[in-house]
Amino acid sequence: QGELDHKVLVIDTADPMADKISSAADLLTAMPGVTELLVEWLKMYKTTEGKAVNVLASDTPSDAKRAATVVSECHASWKALKARGAGT
Repeated sequence: QGELDHKVLVIDTADPMADKISSAADLLTAMPGVTELLVEWLKMYKTTEGKAVNVLASDTPSDAKRAATVVSECHASWKALKARGAGT
């Protein structure tokens, strides 16, 4: 709790819906209501362990460009940790 914890939503290219969904905006139109259910699940899933409801930075998913930036930043951070010998 209290830590930034990014979630990246993806779809398998073999999924029958993959040709219809390539962004969070597409998900809204291709599968109405699913985004809201995902947001609710992300808020509540830890409550089964007796933890508090998660507070999200936003209830609206970011776009793919932002996700790619987050992944790149996290990877760079991981590489820096490994270079210092963390986790060994």
